[in-house]
Amino acid sequence: MELLKKRFSSLKKDLEERTKQDRIFRELFKQTLIKIFNTDKNLKYVKNFYLKSNLVFLETKNKSFAQEVSLREAEIIKQVNQKFIFAIKRIVIK
Repeated sequence: MELLKKRFSSLKKDLEERTKQDRIFRELFKQTLIKIFNTDKNLKYVKNFYLKSNLVFLETKNKSFAQEVSLREAEIIKQVNQKFIFAIKRIVIK
């Protein structure tokens, strides 16, 4: 029973840490997009984005915004990797 409590405590701590890092990543990614595009108006085209392993999945409803992100992908990745502890390698646009 004690072992089960320790395991549960460890899982809970890991989940809290991931949630904290996810919040940090989301804020950092938003700030990076605002900085690169010089406006926050483009964020209204973003439905959702999330980090999975070393990829960022970006769901958007605007094709021209998706093309702009594709063109500036290297710049976005470079700026995010400078500030975030996990290195992202690619942005996947849906």
